[in-house]
Amino acid sequence: MRDLAGIEASLVKAMQNSTVPEARALDTALKGQRAWVSDMWNRPCTPTAYAGLADIYESHPDFVQRDQTLGKGFSRWLPAAMRAGARRMPEA
Repeated sequence: MRDLAGIEASLVKAMQNSTVPEARALDTALKGQRAWVSDMWNRPCTPTAYAGLADIYESHPDFVQRDQTLGKGFSRWLPAAMRAGARRMPEA
């Protein structure tokens, strides 16, 4: 969880610095988040699955509430960043 907290902190900071969710500068953090998800799932997190996870983050009240505690607006910004990053990620 410490790894995830560091990743989330860097993403929150990027959002607070007005980085747009589509920015390629987020790719390293998003890749780290995706790797963490793969570890938790004990299987690869494909870009399609990662984009689907973004949909859950955006629609499930528990995820929305949690992400809002990390930063105001983060519950909308993060899924947008995840989907944008997923479009740039290779399948393998």
